[in-house]
Amino acid sequence: MKANLDETVYFDDTPAELTVKSWKRDYISRSVAGLDGVINIDLGKRQREITQSGTLRAVSNQALDRKIEAIDNLIDGQTHTLTWNNGDSFANVKINSFETAKKNIGGQGPGCNYKICYRQLGE
Repeated sequence: MKANLDETVYFDDTPAELTVKSWKRDYISRSVAGLDGVINIDLGKRQREITQSGTLRAVSNQALDRKIEAIDNLIDGQTHTLTWNNGDSFANVKINSFETAKKNIGGQGPGCNYKICYRQLGE
């Protein structure tokens, strides 16, 4: 299975790294008359950060540009689904940033290193 975003943008089989941080919880702290201290009201899981990095490859410079543009178009404030090579799926992710390095041409055709930062919203 290839890693993909919304089953529309597929990432290469080249080695890539996925870093999934732990969930952040949110709470409200309130003081109450007659109580020494505060009460914490747990608001549950809120979000976590996911970072993906690797190399984008394509058969031509134009195909690589189309792949980069397709990812850029997903920075739209909407939630998406990231499916990873091993079948893990991350729903409700928003793309915060997408960075590419200088394009290069190697034995496998044009490519560039990339880094995508996501924010997964709590369920």
